[in-house]
Amino acid sequence: MRALLIFLLIPLYLFAFEIKPVLPLPVLGFQQIAFDDRSISVWYPVAPETEGKVSDDPWDLFKVAPAAKPSLKPPLIVVSHGYMGDPHNLNWLIRGLVDQGFAVAAVRHRDMIDGRPHMNHWMRAVDVSKMLDALEKSSLASSIDFKRIGFAGFSLGGTTGIFLAGGRAENLENPLPGKEYSAPREFSRADEALKTLKKGEMQKDYRERRIRAFFLMAPAWSWIFSDESLAQVDVPVYLIAGAADEILVTDTNAGRFARQIPGAYYQTIPGKVGYFVFITSLSDVKKLKVNQQIISDRVFKDDPSIDRDWIQAKTLTEAVRFFNETFR
Repeated sequence: MRALLIFLLIPLYLFAFEIKPVLPLPVLGFQQIAFDDRSISVWYPVAPETEGKVSDDPWDLFKVAPAAKPSLKPPLIVVSHGYMGDPHNLNWLIRGLVDQGFAVAAVRHRDMIDGRPHMNHWMRAVDVSKMLDALEKSSLASSIDFKRIGFAGFSLGGTTGIFLAGGRAENLENPLPGKEYSAPREFSRADEALKTLKKGEMQKDYRERRIRAFFLMAPAWSWIFSDESLAQVDVPVYLIAGAADEILVTDTNAGRFARQIPGAYYQTIPGKVGYFVFITSLSDVKKLKVNQQIISDRVFKDDPSIDRDWIQAKTLTEAVRFFNETFR
């Protein structure tokens, strides 16, 4: 009788509690899917006991288990990197999303063609739609929940999300930004890139209906999108940017998108928070393979008042909450 009473006094919530192993480094399932002359990288949850190896990419702060079996059928988040960047620059986001039960897919966009810059940013939106086509036909297709697809983008990756959400780049009479939108030094080769612009292609509708929600960090190029098209965006959009962004003016980029997109969520991170806060910081810069022109000390330095890891952790929490609420 006494044993029965003790049993009845045990809180019911303990019966639902399940230990989640704490590992020195997270292990992510990893596969690459053929995609024209590139490849789609896919990271996904695996069983806790899965063994992994240190990733070959110096940005990655996690282990990977190539071709490991997914532990569940997760929603998919497409991640789009910034101009001249690489998906691995956002490995904090990739790692965190997978840890929270999402699969993540990304490709390196072509921001240079034949060694020259271009302004045909619509090509990135085409990349994403073709990626989804390829994934739906891949060996991972049965392991991903394609009814729950989200998108997370940084900088030009955020602009990519605006295209995919239904924004149309119809303001191309003067596509180069003034100082009210961006630091002039960041568009030093814009005149060269402008010569490549295919205005007819840029102005098309690249809406991707398979994507149900967009989480956009410091999105750029707001000045080229028409008010009318932004007003017709009918999917959830979350915009977040630093108050002291030294590359893009937050109020006229993320702020303008927030004012024009119906129901958009918008958060400005206060204080001396700059553009690079959304890029993974590495303590030893020498470990990097310097394969991108924009890599510099600026990527790794914040104002002393800023804790980049903390901001990224809180941003990840917001992204996870946003996608879970949207997919519910």
